[in-house]
Amino acid sequence: CVLKSAVKIYGDRVAFQDRPGGIRLVPSRASTVDGGLPTLYVADEVQDWTGNSAEAYDRIENSTTKGTPPGRTIAASTPGARVGDPSIGWRLRSLGDRIRSGEVDDPTFLFINHEASAHWDLSDPEQRAQALLECTPGLEEGSKRHRKLVRRYDEITEDDYRRFHLAQWTDTDPDSWLADRPGAWAHCSNPSLVAEVLGDAVRPDPDVAVEDTDPVPTEDYARGRGVWAAVDMSLKNDLSAVAWGTILENDMHVVRCRVFEPGPQGVIDHHNITAHVRWLSYRYREGLRAVLYDPRFFQVPAEELADDRVPVLEFPQSIDRMAPACRNAWDLIVAGDIAHDGDTTFARHVNAAARRIYDRGWTLSKGKSGNHIDGCIAMVMQTWAAQTGIGAETPVAPWVISR
Repeated sequence: CVLKSAVKIYGDRVAFQDRPGGIRLVPSRASTVDGGLPTLYVADEVQDWTGNSAEAYDRIENSTTKGTPPGRTIAASTPGARVGDPSIGWRLRSLGDRIRSGEVDDPTFLFINHEASAHWDLSDPEQRAQALLECTPGLEEGSKRHRKLVRRYDEITEDDYRRFHLAQWTDTDPDSWLADRPGAWAHCSNPSLVAEVLGDAVRPDPDVAVEDTDPVPTEDYARGRGVWAAVDMSLKNDLSAVAWGTILENDMHVVRCRVFEPGPQGVIDHHNITAHVRWLSYRYREGLRAVLYDPRFFQVPAEELADDRVPVLEFPQSIDRMAPACRNAWDLIVAGDIAHDGDTTFARHVNAAARRIYDRGWTLSKGKSGNHIDGCIAMVMQTWAAQTGIGAETPVAPWVISR
């Protein structure tokens, strides 16, 4: 061994011959980890690190950052069991997505993601072949390995194929309202169309006053059909969401969603919600037709918005109202008649929703996973509003109050 003169090899570590330090194998169990000050921490298959293993990862990763200079952590992962699972792999993947979207600024985090795009039709062998080339660096087109991977699709489940060969986090949940249509929401991802129709911005610029927001020309973006929004509001220990979008001439719905997390005391700051709605009213000042809301939790903020001439509209989330809205959203997703920007939080909310059956139809609720569905509920209300065209036919310009 060429390293024999430089290192000593033991059962669980490699020590250097001529200087301190070495490489140590550490089990992924918190009870066996004593920290230390490593200069490099390498964790593999972190899509399976949950519970005690996740605690071990956090403990060593924290120790790695305490040195001078701080050490480096490298974590490798294939996709885990499901979008939104409690693994270290999903946590890091989510952070990478948020950094890439500009939501989080962290120059110390490098995110490298080899994942096939969601638009490929895997039932088509030619598209399968292209998807594999897209996500597998070094794979030669037409090679023996390439042909074998294309055929592998017929040997395993589609979810396993997406996870292990296309590096896609799957969203199938046995309780999901889309369980019998695996990948349906992912297939509707079309970020370029969403940006073209609704503009690039997902949230207000904190450095720009609402009344200074550049409007999105309705005739150029929303195609003159108007923009509809919906608020799913909670008060404490839950999330809230605002969805907004439009419907094009070809009946394609284009929608975006922003999810709001509670503050330190578990309370949702409704001022953040109303600020976002006001931003929408200025951004689409010639096209915002209605902002739907359930009066149970949003009555006072809605009255404030109405005083500012924002077109708010009550939409109590009763069975009679939500059942047709939920069915409408399901039909749109399954038919591929809805386009979203691929936001992972939005996807998690949509795929976590489960059907709740009543005599008069079905609505949506949290499944056994207990994951949040606020973004999905807001989307259901928003697409129903756009489909039915309810709201103001001719929006009025919102008030501008400066002091």
